[in-house]
Amino acid sequence: MPFADESFDLIVAMFLFHQVPAWLRSPIMGEAKRVMKRDGRFLIIDYHPGPVRFPEGWLPKTIITCMEFLAGWGHFGNYRDFMANEGLTPLIVENGLVIHKKKVVDEGTIGLHLLHSDRDGSSKTRPWKSPSSEIA
Repeated sequence: MPFADESFDLIVAMFLFHQVPAWLRSPIMGEAKRVMKRDGRFLIIDYHPGPVRFPEGWLPKTIITCMEFLAGWGHFGNYRDFMANEGLTPLIVENGLVIHKKKVVDEGTIGLHLLHSDRDGSSKTRPWKSPSSEIA
């Protein structure tokens, strides 16, 4: 991106990561981290790999899967790969980001993740296990 390091207080990515090929996800997240200020935040909203609540979550999950299929075979392949590889969690950890707050909505199908950087390596916990990570 044509922005200087640490340019933004907040970066938002809505339904982006499931659309792109696996090889491009980490570089995108790395660029977001690069342009995020040291005390900045990164809000990601994207599909959540589950578990999907039964039976309430099955209808939204079916609709999402159909929409992704209708978007084209390449797009559907990226979506399937994203979901099969645990969604955002591995990307967050791989890029040294920490989940500040997290909320899973729509019966388990959509995740909202508010991240911050762990540039100094001070986070000792596994960020996706934090019990206080719900977005209010």
